[in-house]
Order: sequence, then structure tokens, then C-alpha cells
Amino acid sequence: MNYVWASNTAKGSVWPNAFAGDHAMMLALRGPEAPLNVWYSEKRNVQADLKKLFGEDLRTIDAVALMTDTDNSNQQVSAFYGDIWFSKD
Repeated sequence: MNYVWASNTAKGSVWPNAFAGDHAMMLALRGPEAPLNVWYSEKRNVQADLKKLFGEDLRTIDAVALMTDTDNSNQQVSAFYGDIWFSKD
């Protein structure tokens, strides 16, 4: 599962990852309507999102990666990440 801020796809959109097909789904948390140069906080129920996208009640994850790229859009981007944490809430 890939949470993305998409510059050309509406918030809430879901689509297969270009390199992994439907084995890695993309979920747009923000779209082109989101203002730039603003700090945002995101809070997600990862387990519920995994169930929604893959139809399974997954209880563990193997890895977490944070990435900033424009591989498919040929645009430029800068990103800063703040505190990232997981909880049962």
C-alpha cells in the first residue's frame, strides 16, 4: 500500500502501482487541490486501509518506506517529514 499526495489525481483515488500492479495499491491522501508550502498532518488506520484495498485482515507489516519522487510525472518536488509514529489508536 502506498499513500501518496498526487499532483494529478483526486484525493481518495485508488489505483494499482505502475511497477507492481495490484500487489501494491496507491491511495491518494491529497490531490492537486491541496495548497503547497503548508505543513499537513496525516492520521490513518493502516489496518483498515489494508483491508479496504486488499480484502484481508492483515495484522502485521514487513516494512515502512518514506519516499519523495516524481518518477512518473517528470515534475520537481521537495518534501520534509516530521515525527512519524504508529499506535493502536
